[in-house]
Formats: sequence, structure tokens, C-alpha cells
Amino acid sequence: MARLPAFSSCGRWPYPSLVGLLLLLPWLGITQPTAVVVRDISLSGADKTRDWVILRELTFTEGDTLLSDKLNSELARSEQNIYNLGLFTDVTLTPRQDSGQLWLHIQVQERWYLLGTPALDLEERNAYDRLGAVQRLDLHRLSYGLSINWRNLTGRNETLNVLGQVGFSQRLRVDWLQPRVWPHRNLDLYASLVYTREGEIIAGIETGQVQWRSLEDRPMRRRFRASVGLSRRLDPYRQLYAELGYRHERYADSLQRLRLRGEPLGFVPDGGVEVVYPQLTWGYVVDRRDVRAFPLRGYKLHLFGLAAGPAHRGGAEFVHLGATWAHHLRLGTRWYWAYGLQQINILGQQVPWFARTFVGISETPFRGVSTELRGYEPYALAATWLSLAKTEFKFALLPRRIVHLSWLPSRRFQDLPVGVYLSTFVEGAYVRDQSFQAQDPFLLEQPLLGYGLGLNLIGFYDMLVRVEYSRNHLGRGGVYLHGTVPIK
Repeated sequence: MARLPAFSSCGRWPYPSLVGLLLLLPWLGITQPTAVVVRDISLSGADKTRDWVILRELTFTEGDTLLSDKLNSELARSEQNIYNLGLFTDVTLTPRQDSGQLWLHIQVQERWYLLGTPALDLEERNAYDRLGAVQRLDLHRLSYGLSINWRNLTGRNETLNVLGQVGFSQRLRVDWLQPRVWPHRNLDLYASLVYTREGEIIAGIETGQVQWRSLEDRPMRRRFRASVGLSRRLDPYRQLYAELGYRHERYADSLQRLRLRGEPLGFVPDGGVEVVYPQLTWGYVVDRRDVRAFPLRGYKLHLFGLAAGPAHRGGAEFVHLGATWAHHLRLGTRWYWAYGLQQINILGQQVPWFARTFVGISETPFRGVSTELRGYEPYALAATWLSLAKTEFKFALLPRRIVHLSWLPSRRFQDLPVGVYLSTFVEGAYVRDQSFQAQDPFLLEQPLLGYGLGLNLIGFYDMLVRVEYSRNHLGRGGVYLHGTVPIK
């Protein structure tokens, strides 16, 4: 049996300093933090969505003990996580406390999940060239068709995207996301199939301008891509993913006769007209941003890679390695600051032209990765080494809020996000191209600098429109339109 400590010969407790400290704590205003136990979590408004889809976004579960001084931050973070699912137009968490216990009610408003829209796409290299084509009334690169986006098919947050287009290009694309295919491991499954037939393609870059090539009697390129992948949610903020893909590109035989700067185009490493290879893509994401459609606080880390080859045909064999970091901070009541860093390297000499990293061409093999460099929208650069650094200050003219439009007949459209933000930004980059078919030295291996002012408009379903004036180190400036977050 354990014995109590004996009194000393002086009749005093052997640990007077400890006892005295404990007695003094209340007098010093220091108290032990209080806590609450999560007794029950209830939901309403989720007519179609399964409860587990919402509950797995919480930072706590029933039975957890939460410190009272951190309760509000835990509730706010959980509310943001649920909203970031993109399934609801409004999310409200209402806590009730009594005798050290917490009852939580989650109220959501589901959005419209099935959207069929005309798929009109001017297949220019980026938004700058699309706007220029519209101003010139040059619509010969217009593709048109139908896009179907079906979210939350059976209430499990599945996503089915189907795109069919004809016109400048003929395209069929099907994407599928199935969450929790293995519930105990929190594994999500996704798959994609894409077939494209193009009559005109970007064949290279000369003095920073893309060079298009076409044939009158046959398509220039046929492309087929297939992939299947798994992602594992480690918690609401972290995930690992891996994807196995297959890529097949076939060019017209006459491609070998085309020249750029007097040299063969060099689309395929072995000089042929066909390239076929498998590829493995992997990544790790930590995303603690508040509202991902337009983040103002939080951070995101994304580590990613791609290994291609050995090629069945075409000789392609290379590795992509990259990382992005974005941090968003609140400076005051309406002031915000963000900065971002990005590095992408391609290892290996046998890199097909289309597989390189591009600045100024809206194509990247990695989801959630943008190589946009503001101020350089008029130019296109191809790279095997890309370093990007960005910083931006924002001021909220109209802080983002949810406006309830009760006069609309459907509740799914009654909650409208609105917000208006002014921004000023500076971005820099360094680009190198060490591939076997490096064509254009313009703006390579020198510091690039862009800066400017912008107006950010948030609207229906958190859609973003950015109107910006930016300049570059060459002294060229202009007004440009964008539709995605610049630092993400």
C-alpha cells in the first residue's frame, strides 16, 4: 500500500513550495482552463446528403473534450470545412452548453446539384488570347457542346462530369469521383477518360508567341488519356493521393515536315509522330484555408510529382517534381495579405513538348496548380525549371457575406455569396528550358517581374471574376481578366 508522505520533524509538509504555488494561483488570476464534452451532434437541412459526409468535416466528434477558450475557433473551422465541400449555399453551427456539456446543431442549405450548361470554349492558349479573339471577332477556334456536372448523386458527395464538344476540336471527357470506397481507411476513388481530336495545335513558341499549325484535310492530333487514382484523407485538412495514368498522342504524318525557326518541331523525343507511355502521379496536400474559393486566412502546402515512362512508343521518359506554398493572413478589420511560393522541375531529357511546364498556356498535369504569372499574359514560355514567388495585399470594399434572396422561388438559389476586394500585387519568376527541343530563349534565364492593381468580384456559387491592370519588367501593361484565385 502506498504511504502518504510523512511530516518533517518541524511539522511541515515536505513540499511547501508546491502547495503555496497552488494556493496562490487564484490570487494571481490564473485558473485551470475549463472544458466541455461534446454530448450530441444533430443535423437538419441535409435532405439528400448523408450525415457522414458532413460529420467527417468536423474537427471533433461526439464524446470529445474541447477547451472552452478554443471552442469558438473549433466551431468556426468546422463550419468552413463543411462549406468548402461545395454542397451547400449556407452552413450554420449552433452550440448549446450546460453543466460542462455541449449540444451542437448543424443547419445546412443544399445547393442545386445537377447543372447542364452549354460548353462554349474559345480554345486559345489563355484568357488574354480569348478576349483578343472576341474583340477581333475571330471565332474559328470555337468549340461548342454540352457540359453536365452532377454533384452528390446519391448523397455521398459523388461527382460526375461529362463534356461533349464539336467544332474547332472534337472532345469527349468523363470524370468520376467516389468518396469512401474503403470507409475504414477514408479512401476516395476517382477516374477520368478523355478523347480529343484537334485540327490545329500549338506547335511551338517563337519570341514569346505561340505558333499554331494546321492541315486542311486531316486532324493534326488525336489524344487519349485515361487515369484512375486513390486519395486518402488523413483528417479534414490533409490528404495523400496517387494516380496511375495512360497517355497516347498521335500526330499527322506531315508534322515531320513542318518547321519552326528552320528546325523540326520535335514534338516526340524519338522524332516520330506517336507517343504512348504510362505515368504515375502522386502528392500530399495540407489545406487549412478558410474559404477555398477566395481564401483570406490559412495556408496550403502541396507537394507533387509525376513519373512518366518507359514509353511504349515515342521514347518519352521524364519526372516532374514540384511544391507550392500559399499563406493568407488577416492584417486588420478589412486588410489582408497573402504570399505564395512555387517550384516545378522536370528531370530527364526525353520530354515531349506538350509535357513541359508552361507559363501563359492554360494546361498543367496537376490539379490545383497554377503557373499564371501576372503581367506576362501576352507571352508564352516553356520550361523544365520554374520558380515563382507572389505577394498580394487586399482591402475589403464589401467583405464577403451571404445575401438571402427570399423572393427567389427555390431555396437552393436564395443564398448568394457577394464580396468586393481591391488588391495590389507583385510577382516574380525565373524560367529555364533544358529539354532536347528547347526552341525559344525569349525571357528565359532572367528575372521576371510583374506588378499591378486588381478588383476581385465574388458572386453566385462563389464564382470569382478578377479585373486587373498589370505591367511587366519590359514596360508592357494592360487590363486582364481572370477567374481563379492567383495565390492558391
